[in-house]
Amino acid sequence: MKKIIIFLLILISLLIIGSVTYTNISSLSPDLLNFLRTIRDMGQEVTKSAERTVGISLTAKIYDDNFIVEDYISGLSQPTSITFVEDDILILEKNSGFVKLIRNNELIPEPLLHFEVASTNEAGLLGIVSNNNDVYIYVTESDNGNTIGNNIYRYTWDGNDLINPQLLNTLSGESSWHNGGAMTVDLNGQVFAVIGDQYDEIVKNEYRLLQNRRF
Repeated sequence: MKKIIIFLLILISLLIIGSVTYTNISSLSPDLLNFLRTIRDMGQEVTKSAERTVGISLTAKIYDDNFIVEDYISGLSQPTSITFVEDDILILEKNSGFVKLIRNNELIPEPLLHFEVASTNEAGLLGIVSNNNDVYIYVTESDNGNTIGNNIYRYTWDGNDLINPQLLNTLSGESSWHNGGAMTVDLNGQVFAVIGDQYDEIVKNEYRLLQNRRF
């Protein structure tokens, strides 16, 4: 009985510590956060699914017999975003900085592009969208380990490669949290990017107030 009580006390303590840590996660050191995220990512690699800590079930429940769920592509590391170009798919890997190509239902091993990324927390290779042959990429870029910012590039898709890079905009990258990265194109071809609120209890900047910037 005594062992059970001790076990319950330890479990309750861990739950309390976990709850406090979750609500004040920015107080943890980057090294500890990276370690915890590495452990989480290793677990997701083992399960080989899109399951996240918020709880996407490993077994999808299908209520319509006209739909099926099956693996399409494997072998990716932390994919973040995709876009369709002609009959191909371009897909991003957050921490590796690789832009990869899916063609004829197969993942091409050699990446199309490689960015040097600042990948701590919610930074990295985050967004991609296309408009005809123009491809836009949103990346938290770094130079020798120093964050440059959230850069938005435009490339031309020639059917096999991304060519003619052009840096369109550099947005705030002071915080490794809430870097956004989602992009979309309206019917007029205007591209919109979301930077996120750049939340950080230490870093304060204008982008926390005005976070959606048009270019």
